[in-house]
Amino acid sequence: MNARGDFDAAYFLDAFGCDEAANQTRRTHEGSGVLVRGWAVLTDPSRPADAALTTIDGIEPRELEYGEVRRDAAARAGLGGAPAVGFWGVRPLRGLPAGAHVLRVELLDRATGSRAALETAIEFEIEDGSAPFAVAQPLTGAELQIVVDEFAVAGPSDRRDPAVETVSRGSTLGLRGWAVDRRLRTAASDVYACVDGAIVARGIVGTVHADVGERLGISDARCGFVVHVATDALTEGTHRLEVRALAADGAGFAASDAFSFYVR
Repeated sequence: MNARGDFDAAYFLDAFGCDEAANQTRRTHEGSGVLVRGWAVLTDPSRPADAALTTIDGIEPRELEYGEVRRDAAARAGLGGAPAVGFWGVRPLRGLPAGAHVLRVELLDRATGSRAALETAIEFEIEDGSAPFAVAQPLTGAELQIVVDEFAVAGPSDRRDPAVETVSRGSTLGLRGWAVDRRLRTAASDVYACVDGAIVARGIVGTVHADVGERLGISDARCGFVVHVATDALTEGTHRLEVRALAADGAGFAASDAFSFYVR
């Protein structure tokens, strides 16, 4: 059993599902995702598959939407009357280690359990999130101030202890706040969520906090941030969460107050 097909598009998405514009290098960060769209068909003989899957580095297959007849693709590829079928979907990249990876689309024949991969693949690289902090120096709150205003849980949760949020594995933690480089009188350049000292997600900086700008004398008050942390890969038990902000010039960093939560 063989497969034939191609990708129409592959877009990297940030942690909030927004297109990472102008990403031509196929480099992205942990916590992002990739949207794939294309067409595929089994050959020998040509027939639709039962499902289309994505795999990364040959493991962890996840099913895509598959079923739209693609007559345009069949005509372009010279398949004649062969039933080219469209696929699309978003493959999360959460939990992948830094380094090079390969995403493939495989077609599944449920009757035999066999799979056939497209020849075309998507090669990409997960950036090491700790790299910005390797050369940066710790800064004081008077130099780089970071404040978390909101710590919320999307998903089932309860409380075992007033000071510890209990969350079910699979929930998503959301943190909002602001980060200001007080030396350069502007917003921090980047924020990262860290669990137990390890960087797990990159946030987005850029929402306006006019009150902060006025209070600190910052003319451009786009210092607000949001960052989401998935708990899928965390072990059961208590964890420590903080947000690190990188200075506007990349030369220093500071951390927010820490939050504790329990994964069950």
